[in-house]
Amino acid sequence: MSSEEYGFRGRCPTCGTSIEFVAPASGARSSPDVRTEPPPNVIGRAELAHSTKVPRPPYPRTPFPTRSVSADSAQALAANPSPILVPSVVPAQPSARDVTLSVSPPPPPADAAPTRPVATIRTDARKASRPSGWRNLPPVRIWKRYFPPVRLVWIFLLVIVWNGDGFVNRAVAWPLLAVPLAAATSDLALQWARFPRLRFPDAAVATGLFLSVILWPTAVSIELTAVAIATVGIRHLLRVGGHPVLNPAAVGASLAATVFAMPQPWHVGLTFDDTILVAVLGVILASRAWHTWRIWVLYFVTNIASTLLLADYLAGSSVLPLVIQTSVLGAAPVFYGFFMVSEPRTAPSNRRVMFLFGAIVGVSAALFPVLFVEIPAISALGVLTPYLALFLGNAFAVALPSSRGRHRVATSPAPGGARRPASGSSATE
Repeated sequence: MSSEEYGFRGRCPTCGTSIEFVAPASGARSSPDVRTEPPPNVIGRAELAHSTKVPRPPYPRTPFPTRSVSADSAQALAANPSPILVPSVVPAQPSARDVTLSVSPPPPPADAAPTRPVATIRTDARKASRPSGWRNLPPVRIWKRYFPPVRLVWIFLLVIVWNGDGFVNRAVAWPLLAVPLAAATSDLALQWARFPRLRFPDAAVATGLFLSVILWPTAVSIELTAVAIATVGIRHLLRVGGHPVLNPAAVGASLAATVFAMPQPWHVGLTFDDTILVAVLGVILASRAWHTWRIWVLYFVTNIASTLLLADYLAGSSVLPLVIQTSVLGAAPVFYGFFMVSEPRTAPSNRRVMFLFGAIVGVSAALFPVLFVEIPAISALGVLTPYLALFLGNAFAVALPSSRGRHRVATSPAPGGARRPASGSSATE
């Protein structure tokens, strides 16, 4: 190597490959027999500053003249820093010839156009500070993260069962808990067949407790278990756009009434205190998604108005106090409006369609009982009137392409590039 050149010999800290090259000194010209190689990767293991943005050069890379030199050239490189290479001589091995090189990109030409940054390298792992406010207090974050609406449903259903003396002894509690247990077991089996990983069957537990509250079984039977399993199976199989087509609780109650002739007492309470409890739980549940007020408000307004108008037309104003006490202020109508009509997986997500959905179900739930009583041929199916009103609203939600909105099931990339439902998604609801 001539006196006008200085070079470097080292070893790559990643793969251990020997690196040898030489650069001309400032103002000197390289000899004509120098072979050229592309410059090293400027991003790889470069020692860059915090949050340094590395632009992509808009011009061809200039060939870098290299030549095999002796080991003593590292001292010359340290004594004469290059505008392109900034060496940091740090022995990686006991040998004095091993060094680590910090590489900086060559300066762009003066006439080069500015480029958009394509990468940002951050060396610190500090997270952005959380914004202040009551929404980010630990109890509020725990409430939002660990108590989604579907989990609150079955928790509140357990409260309703407890209020109805469902846990007074083992003989009463076991049939009521056997239904959600059978539903959860069948849901886990279907999850294992459909999805790459299992998740807690909140929706199946809620469906089973809905059936327990509506049917209020007094003994465990094969028919009761078959109803729970069939309800969960229909919810998994009969789907459009990732949503169940029909309300699962209404499907199970309809199967129990038509196939096995099971009584349906709707054991949610008979007193005004029971109505207050169900209403409070319903408002708390609705607070998790306030935009759904369009459904239950329109349902209650249209249902109460239609019920009073029909009662006044058919029986006169003398029966209105009784109708208000039973059909308006009763615990069962309030439970039906807050917990079944507003079921998010089968109700529309489009906010304008929510008004129509609530109005259709409200008017139908008031009109169908009158029609089934006046028509003797179908009077035996009068027990299905609340479920038929829900099915009519579900059919309306499926018929409109925009009723379910543009929301998609949340997915996360699985190993190998496949897509799978995320842990917090509602793919199995």
